[in-house]
Amino acid sequence: MRRAFVHVGMPRTGSTTFQHIMFHHRAALAGAGVLYPDLTPRSAAAAPHINHQHLGEALDGRRPQREAVELLGRLDEGLRRTDADVVLLSYEGFIQQKLAPRISQRLRAVFDRHGFRMEAAAAVKPQAEMLNSLYAHRLQLMLEKRLFAGFAAAMEGSARFDYHRLVLPWLHACDGRVHAVPLRAADDPAPLVERLLRALGLQGRIAPILAAGEARRVENRSPGPVAAEVSRRLRLLRAHTRLRVSPREMMRAVEGAAQERGLDRMGFRGVDPALRDRMAARHHDGNARFAAAVWGRDWSAVVAPEPETAVNEVARLPLDPAMGGHVEAILHEACAQPGAATAPISADSRPRVASRKGGMGHLRCGCPLGPFRSRPASVAPTSCQLPFALAASVSASRRRGIEGPQAQPLPRLDRYDASAARRDGRAGMKRLERHW
Repeated sequence: MRRAFVHVGMPRTGSTTFQHIMFHHRAALAGAGVLYPDLTPRSAAAAPHINHQHLGEALDGRRPQREAVELLGRLDEGLRRTDADVVLLSYEGFIQQKLAPRISQRLRAVFDRHGFRMEAAAAVKPQAEMLNSLYAHRLQLMLEKRLFAGFAAAMEGSARFDYHRLVLPWLHACDGRVHAVPLRAADDPAPLVERLLRALGLQGRIAPILAAGEARRVENRSPGPVAAEVSRRLRLLRAHTRLRVSPREMMRAVEGAAQERGLDRMGFRGVDPALRDRMAARHHDGNARFAAAVWGRDWSAVVAPEPETAVNEVARLPLDPAMGGHVEAILHEACAQPGAATAPISADSRPRVASRKGGMGHLRCGCPLGPFRSRPASVAPTSCQLPFALAASVSASRRRGIEGPQAQPLPRLDRYDASAARRDGRAGMKRLERHW
């Protein structure tokens, strides 16, 4: 019996590293009897994708139906023509897709036609760590303007953290053949990729193909605290829309600038001990059911707990003028990317921002992007190379809000507004569910 493995998730559990390896060794894998098909649709053929995200999005309706027909047809044809006895699909979003399209059943029908037995694979980590990762990922795509506390309040009870519910469709479609590995194993220090290949029974075929240390590489690192704060401010200002720049490209510039300054040596951390304990208690029973169904063991016997690290969210730390200067400088650099029309803005022409105790409009430099906190005179530029397109887009209403006789309070960006979160929670959850 030939085997078809579907790597279904979870997001932010080393999936990009695994997919990079499969993508870059596709030809060598075929020689070892493993098919990792290219299922990039014709509409995106100019940039072949490292995984099978297009297939997943087409099957659940996020991409045109014609692409679902196209990609299923290509998968069907590839299975018919291949001599490989193993086929591997990978998209970390498979496990969190809507149930109505019956994606697991549709994929099994394709594999059954060609004599492949479908099995699923997943990597998991504690829910509090997953919550932190989802927030960092949204910052990486410049999708989030809330502080972590606001995001956590809206997402803490989401069903996407019920791993047992998420894996049930795949358990049923695969007749119980689901292989799960923890991001950090309680009893095995080997790298995730190595443990995943071992669980699938493919280490003997694929390990000889990999370069030394390749299984330990980390792709798609999460942003650090400084890049996270810059991302949040750029989103509040809608800078990517005003400058017509890709949010992901802008964030790559932000992360690179932070690293060049010796900042962000550690990824963003927003989870405090109280939230960690609360989420562990909330999901204790669900994790027990998941572990029993997949491993036949206790969750704690397989999954190592998340290492306790201090919260490093910039807005929750004590006021640091030097850090404020770094954030603002990186924000300016990100907006002065190639492709955005720039023009020098003299210090005299920039609108002045009144200092407001407790608010975020404290910068004496008066940059139109919106200030961070008090910036020391030693880092204050004499002119701002902020793209002119963004500077010109600062509306008259915003300027009236920060200067003039009818000045309005500036938004408080350094403090979580619980009432606003409750007011916007339902709409925010709908937006999140559409994205994920």
